[in-house]
Amino acid sequence: MVNIMRIIKNNKERICMIAAALAAAAALAGCSAQSVTYDPGASSSEAALPTATAAATISPTAAPTSAAADVPAVTATAAPTVTAAPTATPTPTIVPITPIEITPTVNPDQGLKLIGEKAEGESIFKARIVNKSNFTIPWFSLKDSFTDYYPKNMLEESSGDIQKDEKRLLYYNADHGLKESAEREERAQYDIRLAFKTDEEMKDADSEGHYYILHDIPFSDLEEFEICFNTDTSVPYIKYKSKKTGQEVSTEKAETALYEEDREENSGDTETAANRTENDTADTQTQTDTQTDNQEENRENTDTAEEEDTIVEIQEEEEDGGDEDEEEYIDYEDNDEIIYYNEDDAAAAGVVG
Repeated sequence: MVNIMRIIKNNKERICMIAAALAAAAALAGCSAQSVTYDPGASSSEAALPTATAAATISPTAAPTSAAADVPAVTATAAPTVTAAPTATPTPTIVPITPIEITPTVNPDQGLKLIGEKAEGESIFKARIVNKSNFTIPWFSLKDSFTDYYPKNMLEESSGDIQKDEKRLLYYNADHGLKESAEREERAQYDIRLAFKTDEEMKDADSEGHYYILHDIPFSDLEEFEICFNTDTSVPYIKYKSKKTGQEVSTEKAETALYEEDREENSGDTETAANRTENDTADTQTQTDTQTDNQEENRENTDTAEEEDTIVEIQEEEEDGGDEDEEEYIDYEDNDEIIYYNEDDAAAAGVVG
């Protein structure tokens, strides 16, 4: 009992607070409870304990009469705890690496023998040529249409004959043709003169082969061209891929037409030359006959004059009595030729010494 009183005494303030709270709760609930009087000045005696206990007792049978009982109690709902989903660790996918084959760029000009001198510039034509003629080419020369003659053999300055199926790299300085073309306002053409030799002709060092012309080579539209030869028509031509259109081009028809035209002109020139030769021969024969007649006539006149002069000289000699001291004018006669020792008499006879 003493311990209980000690506890109440030590917790007086807590008991007061609990009692006030219970009283407030009872007032709110509309419950009737016995008034509890608290005297803070009173001592915590054993006699006051039953009063405080009684005041703090609430009747368990009291029912709430307030309208607040109709209000439903608000129950706080705890927010759900969000749990983060575990992060999945991706499994690395191994992709096999395919090796890339790098094809080295091949220079098509590498290792080719040159025709002409290597140079760079706007006036330099550069092209690869391939000998597809089935002949050896011992002669190669190039000129523009404003030049009257072909220069010397360009193969002599490089590496000799172009063999069958051989590829060469050509350099040509077209400065003259381009200037003339601009001044004359006329397109320049570039022609190639070449010779072909068969295998048998190649054995003969003195054989020059057969010469032909490749006309109007379009250097601005090609990078490479083939030199071909039609053995049936004996016409050379070229084949190339056009840089402008990408199409394969052959000059065989154009070259054949030019060949036929030249052959007709040459045939006409041959006939004219033959007629001219025949006429010249006839004229020469006529002149020869005339000269012969004139020579015979002159000879007859000369002989007559010589005979007359001889008679005169003999008569004069006879008249002089055959004086041996006198100068002898006539030495002898041989083959109708008279030798004069006196220059004045020779001049008088018309003989030039």
